[in-house]
Amino acid sequence: MNVVQNRLLKTLAGIWMVSAGVATAAEVWPAQTQQLNEATLKFQLDALDTAVKSLPKTLLPALRFQKLYWQMISGTPQAAWRAELERSARQDGDDAVVSAVRELSRVWLARAQMQEIDAALLGYYRNSVAFPLSLDAVMKDIPAAAQKDPWGQPWVYKPVTPGGLKRHINQRYQIGPTRFPQLATFKDAIRKRVPPVTAWKISTRSIGSGTALDFRSAGNDALVATLQPGGSVGGNMLVFVGDHWALMAALDQFFTVNF
Repeated sequence: MNVVQNRLLKTLAGIWMVSAGVATAAEVWPAQTQQLNEATLKFQLDALDTAVKSLPKTLLPALRFQKLYWQMISGTPQAAWRAELERSARQDGDDAVVSAVRELSRVWLARAQMQEIDAALLGYYRNSVAFPLSLDAVMKDIPAAAQKDPWGQPWVYKPVTPGGLKRHINQRYQIGPTRFPQLATFKDAIRKRVPPVTAWKISTRSIGSGTALDFRSAGNDALVATLQPGGSVGGNMLVFVGDHWALMAALDQFFTVNF
């Protein structure tokens, strides 16, 4: 059995467990994610529908986002998920789950909008053989909904001259939302899936009538942070505390940790 076949069997085994209604949270929101082919993607999406039965209702927005996430990273055409992503990025609510879903949706929506801006910039480049000094030069060619980033802020844009090629002015560009000016493009985010860093020792503590988690560094066991849902550590937000597991949100995906 080769490596590809082994990975496929593991993926299908996980999907079968979800479909059978015995999925763990780690199987619904895995930290390490890869693209699925058309067949395994369908199984995964159907399996997530089944997982609704065993999850607290407060996690349904996170489950719905996970379906979008699998579609996006597996190359499903935008027509299948773009409208739902836009709704997800606009949803109201202050609880930790909805806040995390809204933020993740805006990150992916920013990437989709950056593709639209790229198309406008490439049209300008074809005529000028250089990228413009500002987005104002192409604003009329950018869809109205993408003229501001998903947080309602201006895009951070600048043309770039390749190092050592001073005569080739403005042959590249950088763009990103105000909140994440170095945000990876849609294609790069799919191609370079990097699992979230989870190098913590985690334990619980009671605070008032709720439960908090102590995050300690794995090396010297020093306390890094004490969090309740909505708090963040190392750029990752604590979203939900379950029974010996917790749901976290990184920059662009959900994942689980055990304790």
